[in-house]
Amino acid sequence: MVDRELSEIVGTPQDGGRSVLTTVQVSILSGLSAGLTDEAIAGRLGISVRTCRRHVATLFQVLGATSRFQAGVLAAQRGWVVRRVRHRPEGAPS
Repeated sequence: MVDRELSEIVGTPQDGGRSVLTTVQVSILSGLSAGLTDEAIAGRLGISVRTCRRHVATLFQVLGATSRFQAGVLAAQRGWVVRRVRHRPEGAPS
């Protein structure tokens, strides 16, 4: 079962190219933007690590990215994934 946090996407296929990505690829992009490893992403999605790595390579090509970090940033900038910002309570150690 796909983790709900990893499968969130903004918009619909009609809004400019997002339909190019599969649901699994969107989930993988969300994992990349969250800093997860291929192993962690594959485990959450119930796919093999090898399949995850193939999707990552394809996503690098689609985005024109050369690193995992860059892929996550580009996906967030394009609105393909939603980043959750966690706020620390006041007085909490940093």
